[in-house]
Amino acid sequence: MSSRDPTPWLKSTAESVRASRSSNIPTTNIDSSFLTSKIITVLAGPSRVPYHVHHDVLCVRSSHCQIALEGPFAEAQSGEMAFPEEDPDTIKLFLHWVYHLALPR
Repeated sequence: MSSRDPTPWLKSTAESVRASRSSNIPTTNIDSSFLTSKIITVLAGPSRVPYHVHHDVLCVRSSHCQIALEGPFAEAQSGEMAFPEEDPDTIKLFLHWVYHLALPR
């Protein structure tokens, strides 16, 4: 993994976590109602490794993703979000956190 500063999407995710502490955003594991939303493809790294994620889960955990996927952007139309400069393992860790609010042990 890279030793550089967190990317903007990771910073916005941290902001989302802080905001969730004082709002109705789930701060525990996602319940089954979130798991019926459409599937978004997250493409990681220059080789575009695909990860399939529930739209509602991703949006409730990351304001950056919510804006991209629900705003007037290409990601909203395509159902894909690309992070070409990010290591696929970093994205995998992020997505694990998105679903579990914890990093894998």
